[in-house]
Amino acid sequence: MFCMTIHFFVLSYKMGIEMCSSTNKYLCMKNCAKCNINTIPNWIVIDGKNRNLKNRKYCFECSPFGKHNTISLENEKLPKENSRSSYSYQKERGFKRKYQLVLLKGGCCSKCGYDKNLAALEFHHKNPSEKESRLDVRILTNRTWDFILKEADKCELVCSNCHAEHHHPSWGDWKMSQDRIELSLQL
Repeated sequence: MFCMTIHFFVLSYKMGIEMCSSTNKYLCMKNCAKCNINTIPNWIVIDGKNRNLKNRKYCFECSPFGKHNTISLENEKLPKENSRSSYSYQKERGFKRKYQLVLLKGGCCSKCGYDKNLAALEFHHKNPSEKESRLDVRILTNRTWDFILKEADKCELVCSNCHAEHHHPSWGDWKMSQDRIELSLQL
């Protein structure tokens, strides 16, 4: 009986007959998410094995069994390259905003005058208790310009080295610490 049901089911699937009844939930079918023409069965026999297709989104014509090609079908929903939500657009927007903000803050490190690489310039909050958000490229890309300017007023522009020296002053004498560590390892 079971074998006859599967064979009948496979034949009806090939013919495109939708068979969904409350008595036999295994014969229910849904439409393909891409073409919306072909139907997808819940169960089917492939290579002599019962295959569960309940989570399948695409018919066998749009996505042949075993080809693992549904990722390319999903990528069709990704934003176009020139849209405002694309990664390349957001990266460019973040770079432009950081460039503008660095120019507003003087264009160089306020401590040592470094100005060679934009990526090496950071915003240090003078008073950490007033900090609402850090000012990295992600925040610069996604927040409003008014919010960014308000937050930038609480910051000074420093290079990565000066920023690290400010936050970790005890690590400044690392060469002397290295001699002490080597002595302790020998003991």
